[in-house]
Amino acid sequence: MNALTRHRDLSESGSMILETVLSDASQAQAFLRPLGSFEELLWQMDKRSPLHATLAAHVDGSAIEEWRSALDQTRQRHPLWSAVIAQTEDGAPFFQTMHHPGVALRVLEDEFAQAWEREVARELSLRIDAENGPLIRAVLMHTDSSSMLILSAHHSICDGMSLAFAMRDVLQALSGSKLNKLSLHSSQEHMIGICSEPRAQSGVDCDRK
Repeated sequence: MNALTRHRDLSESGSMILETVLSDASQAQAFLRPLGSFEELLWQMDKRSPLHATLAAHVDGSAIEEWRSALDQTRQRHPLWSAVIAQTEDGAPFFQTMHHPGVALRVLEDEFAQAWEREVARELSLRIDAENGPLIRAVLMHTDSSSMLILSAHHSICDGMSLAFAMRDVLQALSGSKLNKLSLHSSQEHMIGICSEPRAQSGVDCDRK
């Protein structure tokens, strides 16, 4: 069964999935939307070899707790920062919220100079656990005078350019700006207009929120 067909099946049963997930009081996870075809391709490819994006930014000053707060504000702005990838019984992948949303932050104090290049290489080599999440993680290399933040995001939710915008959001939050929450974005099939026509007319099976 190909990806588009499986997305159609998931779309048609989306409300049932939501009801099943929310009916378990011990499982406070919620259905978000199915993965689009390209997102699923990236998810499958990442299982074979790490395929995520990584970006670093150097900033003067700022305490560790200020970084934690900025990352959390950015997480609240972007819905898929709090998501994992789950599967239906027939294996169709979909985004759902995490049990305990948060950005995985690893702090390294007093390690700087050329060490940031080592950490970027390390982050690029370590696969992001999409099934358990989070789909984005951060490393903060912190000294009294400066910091290096390294962000890594699963390719199903973020490419290099969108990760640069996410880094901008973190830095804006760090400077005291208020971040407005964004709505859950659609898959690329919707964004580029493949799904602009009714399914029966277009002949394309598309996911839906």
